[in-house]
Amino acid sequence: MTAAASQGSIHYEKGSLVMYALKESLGEETANRVLREFLRANQYQSPPFVTSEALVERFEAAAPDSLKGFVGDLFRKITLYDNRATGATYRETADGRYRVTLTVEARKQQADSIGASPTEAPMDLPVEIGVFAEEIDVGAEDQRTLYRQTHRLTSGTQEITVTVDEKPARAGVDPFTLLIDRETEDNMTTVTRAE
Repeated sequence: MTAAASQGSIHYEKGSLVMYALKESLGEETANRVLREFLRANQYQSPPFVTSEALVERFEAAAPDSLKGFVGDLFRKITLYDNRATGATYRETADGRYRVTLTVEARKQQADSIGASPTEAPMDLPVEIGVFAEEIDVGAEDQRTLYRQTHRLTSGTQEITVTVDEKPARAGVDPFTLLIDRETEDNMTTVTRAE
């Protein structure tokens, strides 16, 4: 985004995703504080004017070490994620709860400056995992969330096991699309009873 000053579509389409991902990963309070301090420090400025790179540096400074690379990926690189929920099962526990095992494939790709020739990049990032109850109302837009937490995902296939209080219907990786993923439809899957 820092190199796309003349490309409005990137600001409007990618920009909103980036800012929402920042709010969710850094926390709303931290993201708002960084923006507030940046605006205060640069309001009524005379030339030379501040650039977007200065804001990115502030976000990186506010991020924990585990997220500094993610902040750079959001703003400085063309980074795409390919996260897939490839299967999910549940088992009822002795106390009447449900143990859900979700199988996830995670990949990260980075493209060159014009968006061509994407290459694999190592992924090591906290990503949201969600488990949802069955829809009660036909056509309801939102399913009830039974579980929504981040888990550190690395490149490749991994299993995540969580326990929820109600029977699960669907589960997925990045269920609220915080990461830029070309195929978001495969982020969710139906949860079936384990055999």
